[in-house]
Amino acid sequence: MADAAVAAFGRIDALHNSACAVHPDAVADVANTTVDCWDWTIRT
Repeated sequence: MADAAVAAFGRIDALHNSACAVHPDAVADVANTTVDCWDWTIRT
């Protein structure tokens, strides 16, 4: 993939890797999510 990106664009300026999981008990409103849910999500 890196070789294809360099071939297409000439260089790679930045890379980003992201994974996410949300605790099953988390609520949509982050202000009302418990600290335990928040910590679990961040640790993941």
